Amino acid sequence: MAGTEITFIHTADCHLDAPLTGLRFGDPATAERVTAGQRNTFVAIADLCIRHRADFLVIAGDLFDTSRKNLNTQVVLKEQFGRLDRLGIKVFIAAGNHDNLEEAGYGEAGLEITLPKNVHVFSGESPEEIVIEKDGAPAARVVGMSFPKRDVQTNLANLFPDKKDRLFTVGVLHTSVGGAVSEHDTYAPCATGDLERRGYDYWALGHIHKRGVLRENPYIVYPGCPQARRRRETGGMSVTLVRANAGGISVSELPTGALQMEDVAVDITGIREGGHGDLAHAIKSELDALRARLAPHVECCVVRIRLTGEGPLFNIKYGLLIEGKSAKEYIIDTLAQLDQGKTPSIIIRELDAEACAPEKESLDIAALRNEDSVMGEVVRFFDSLSENPAAAAEFSASLLENALGTTYANDKRVARQLQRLGKESGEPGIDQALLGDAMMICLDALRPETK
Repeated sequence: MAGTEITFIHTADCHLDAPLTGLRFGDPATAERVTAGQRNTFVAIADLCIRHRADFLVIAGDLFDTSRKNLNTQVVLKEQFGRLDRLGIKVFIAAGNHDNLEEAGYGEAGLEITLPKNVHVFSGESPEEIVIEKDGAPAARVVGMSFPKRDVQTNLANLFPDKKDRLFTVGVLHTSVGGAVSEHDTYAPCATGDLERRGYDYWALGHIHKRGVLRENPYIVYPGCPQARRRRETGGMSVTLVRANAGGISVSELPTGALQMEDVAVDITGIREGGHGDLAHAIKSELDALRARLAPHVECCVVRIRLTGEGPLFNIKYGLLIEGKSAKEYIIDTLAQLDQGKTPSIIIRELDAEACAPEKESLDIAALRNEDSVMGEVVRFFDSLSENPAAAAEFSASLLENALGTTYANDKRVARQLQRLGKESGEPGIDQALLGDAMMICLDALRPETK
């Protein structure tokens, strides 16, 4: 390539205005704050373009999530593109499956705003070539193509022209490359060889939400999404910074994401029956440590707490009531009070106790089975249920009826629970794990308080 240095930022899959999958917030203000994080992240991307003196910004598809675009988001987008325009920074957009030209076009039908003159949306008919000039001379070529419609199954990479000269060339495409699409639907599938044969210096791809450098010669890069939108998209998000000159190409990550998702594990081992306040403080300690690790640009972190280990508090997963609330609600409310006013804010979206187990090792079940005591009677009662499917099903239904305060005959909630005790034949079955947990809940309640 020529000696002129070219700098650009590559992003994709911003999914502006996307619903946050799997997240429900009872507080409207919190929901709006989380949603605004998507717009704040795009502002941060514009900031990075300016800070690193980029020549252009590449958006490789799915800038928007659907054809229904929030006007506030459009205004923010126009403002940020305008900032870049005033500094001579160009923007190249290759529409993907979510923001395809047919459904979510960037013309009058798709937007309520007019895009500044520095923004170029690639055609959906065939690849377009745009030459970037610096100091009055050609410095780079950007070649891209948009999705004309949502479901593109043809290999668009084969439509791209071969590199025609020594000019640094960037290909822009939303695509499923090889086997990199296990968590995503397949669109415009191609192989790395299809991209390599074009002879380009850098392929700016979109569609896969996890960052990945598939090749380094030439560079074939998925930048990942700059902003988490699904609960499994944990950890830091980023965009990709590319610098190219006569000495070669450097590719690096720039952290982004005003909103971050995290999973936090907390061990219940050693916390005794009734120690829900102790558990709340143990969780708070982990959240404080998480907050200290968050990057400065993170404004809000949405967390799933995963409880692990063995102990009497395993029964949290069965809806134990504390002061009229479920144990999960009680702990989350307690944490909200303990964490109030701290920044960045941390929102607990879920308290998952499914991995917890009873503290079996602390009780000798075999000895209790032969013991003349209330605990012994409990063990023998559950032994009888384990051998009698009909009695087990009746016992389970009675417990659910009592817990819900309603008859179970027409209650769908009970029916769903009882399905776990049924077989495909319609005959009652036994979930031994559930029976074992129920027995341990009873035994834990009967333990001497000194333990």
